[in-house]
Amino acid sequence: IMDSTQRVNGTSMQYYINENAMSDRCILIFHDSFLESAKDYYWPRYREVIMLSRQNYENMQYYVNVFDPDVIINENAERS
Repeated sequence: IMDSTQRVNGTSMQYYINENAMSDRCILIFHDSFLESAKDYYWPRYREVIMLSRQNYENMQYYVNVFDPDVIINENAERS
């Protein structure tokens, strides 16, 4: 899925799988630089962690449909 997923040029997409996670759930996180390194918090807890730059906002529904996550976080700093 990751290789064929649409991306916004100049944005980051991170995908992690942890077979030994506390749960078998998937989390999709739209973030700005504040959560750029948050994988260390989510990775032990979720089997799949997908992190996308908030600049992918226009395609948010697309990503929800493709990855079908159990949990979605849309993080924005106050300046946004």
